Amino acid sequence: MGKWKWTVDAFVNPPDKVMKMFDAVLELVSEKAELTSLKVQDITTRAGIGKGTAYEYFDSREDIILFALLYDYSKKIQRLQQRFQKQDSFQEQCYLVMDWLVENGEYNSSFLHMLHWIFRDGDPCMEIQQKIPEEIFGAMEGFLLNECDAMLERAYQDGAIKETDVIKRRLAFGKLIMEVIFTQAPGPGQKYFQMDFNKMKDHAYNSLLKELS
Repeated sequence: MGKWKWTVDAFVNPPDKVMKMFDAVLELVSEKAELTSLKVQDITTRAGIGKGTAYEYFDSREDIILFALLYDYSKKIQRLQQRFQKQDSFQEQCYLVMDWLVENGEYNSSFLHMLHWIFRDGDPCMEIQQKIPEEIFGAMEGFLLNECDAMLERAYQDGAIKETDVIKRRLAFGKLIMEVIFTQAPGPGQKYFQMDFNKMKDHAYNSLLKELS
């Protein structure tokens, strides 16, 4: 990944020049810039730094865009976590996750679309694992899994669920997320299945309780 060593801390708190490049990419994306024709020069010019500086940190424009997108997404997840920790019950936490998925539905869809563009015909999940330093990928993956596991363990301790198998808990919660995505979270310019969101949340939550009890 360029000549500079990427670490978890560096990803969470990027160097000033990297942050300028990230901001530039995100500004260009928000302005609907055509990613297929976006050049490193376009990014560095917007960032106000020299083109050669980009290659001190990244190997290609795809890497700059990928890390900028992942950094932006990680910030959204962190903000969700802050809201998440303020909820008092398992139900409130589940409903918050469902609300967040719908609130960010278009963003999530666009994010996945851009990942597919970056990796062309490859598998984005596999490609990301190969591109991102293992330390960073492990921290990101661990954060998501640990938060999910901690929430479900609290639900177990509070008596909301009875399932003790961690994998079954994760799979059941994953089903809840997929139900929201397929019924409510919009893709670019569309919605999949229109239905009352509050009723859908109640149904998804009750189905989760049933499966885990």
